[in-house]
Amino acid sequence: MKLVFRISVLALFSGLSAHGAIYSLEERKKMIENGRRVLEREVIFVDEDIVNRLAVVFGDMTGIVEDEEETPVKVSPDRLIYELAKQIHPTGVFSVNGDYYLILKEKRIKAGNYMPVRYLGREYNVLLSKVVRNAFSIKMGEQELQIKLK
Repeated sequence: MKLVFRISVLALFSGLSAHGAIYSLEERKKMIENGRRVLEREVIFVDEDIVNRLAVVFGDMTGIVEDEEETPVKVSPDRLIYELAKQIHPTGVFSVNGDYYLILKEKRIKAGNYMPVRYLGREYNVLLSKVVRNAFSIKMGEQELQIKLK
């Protein structure tokens, strides 16, 4: 079991944002330096035996996250393109000089370019093969799928 201790830097700098005009320049520099030192500290992973001994002394150790074992899910190559298509959420299409672009959040992707798609913790490069005003097509290997925009 691995434990990661997180320290809220926001708590360290809360005095700067709320009362920045009250503190002197030296006091603000000191707070920033303290925050920098905290961020530079090395994270130490604690083994389960130490956690059990601490639990006896301090009681319930809330906030402990145990590593979960991932079971690999196998998807057939024929089905993979459909699953990847479900992960693509375009916000629209626009045209410049007759070239159509697919808009994904803040990215604009032109037909013929690859786009990364994450599925089950793995990243796949999917070819955006065609974009028209109301649909787009993706291609992976020999598989191609046309998706209509809503």
